[in-house]
Amino acid sequence: MLGAGPVLVIAPLLIAETVWHSEAAAWKATSGLRVERILGTPKQRSAALDRPADIYVSNYDNLKWLAAEITKRKWRFSVLIADESSRIKNPEAARTNIMFQLGRLAERRWTLTGTPRGQQLLDIWAPAQFVTQSGAFPPFYEWRARNFFPVDPYERVWYPRTGVETETVDRLRPFTHVVDETALRTRPPVVEIIHDVPITGTTAELYDEIDGNSGITAEVTALLDSGQPLTMRVHEMATVGKLMQVLSGAVYRDAEEGGWEHLHDRRLDMLAEIHEGHDRPTLVFVTFRHEIQRIQERFSTAEELRADRIAAWNAGEIEMLIAHPASAGHGINLQGGSDTLVWFSLPWSAELFQQANARLARQGQKGTVNLHILLARGRIDEVCYRALQGHITEQDALISALQVPA
Repeated sequence: MLGAGPVLVIAPLLIAETVWHSEAAAWKATSGLRVERILGTPKQRSAALDRPADIYVSNYDNLKWLAAEITKRKWRFSVLIADESSRIKNPEAARTNIMFQLGRLAERRWTLTGTPRGQQLLDIWAPAQFVTQSGAFPPFYEWRARNFFPVDPYERVWYPRTGVETETVDRLRPFTHVVDETALRTRPPVVEIIHDVPITGTTAELYDEIDGNSGITAEVTALLDSGQPLTMRVHEMATVGKLMQVLSGAVYRDAEEGGWEHLHDRRLDMLAEIHEGHDRPTLVFVTFRHEIQRIQERFSTAEELRADRIAAWNAGEIEMLIAHPASAGHGINLQGGSDTLVWFSLPWSAELFQQANARLARQGQKGTVNLHILLARGRIDEVCYRALQGHITEQDALISALQVPA
């Protein structure tokens, strides 16, 4: 081990499997670095730790095992990196506390993310505390109680009190680096194309029956129109999920029956029209597992994303790739395979939406990225799209505010 020790990177599994070693090899300044991936079975992980390296890369799910091994080996690190640091935003999560412990073994700590705010300003607490070894803010619950107020009965969503956002940005700015405008200009242009995919007949009647009994679409729309925080109770979230499925074209049956029930193929027809209307492969993001099955039944060449097929996708060997934003929305490089992305159905998380779009809209993309968004006007998925845009505006404002004034 060189100097004060190697670099340790903790990342989501797909990034740990596919990104760090290939990116290091691709750049002249880092091509000579030895990168070891601490993945696989315990035996394979131990063997990777036994091999000398400049950079060790592992995933968040292996943190407990890895921390025990590092303690046993009495290792220290020059840098500990939390890649896609939204994975440690929950101050109560075991992975967050283990990362804090590992941070004490490193001379420096970095977090990497394109979505520092996540869903709310509270999400910045844990990554900031990790970087500063608890020097950025007071303990979490003390900080939250003093500076935020809950806006839903379950206390899942908290809004900052007057002046807190500015104070928080000022506190973060000294140890935050925002990619400069020159680098940002190397990203490709992005065009969002909204496709209205209406539902009719018995499917529309089913939607109206579910929605009429809950009034959820009107309630959420009214919140957005008024500028109030968007909150939903547990039973409302379940209703929203059912409505989104109806619009998608299939709904899960009761738990005892299992499986799902087909309703319509309107989104599959629109996906076919988009896919056949251009000469490059198509990346499709979905929300529900039944969407993957239905797409593969319609398109025989469609594949679900796997780590061992990313190279084939980027080489243009896969006509259609299907992914869920929670598993493929962070950090991995898919820009070589296409410039066309279709949202078959939308997530409610702005972080997942932005990160998934960035799989194609990133450096190395040679074309204009076309984001095709399938939704039904006036229905719950258009409301979802509006909510996403609001969160993205807040995210962009935070990133802009964090930039050091010229």
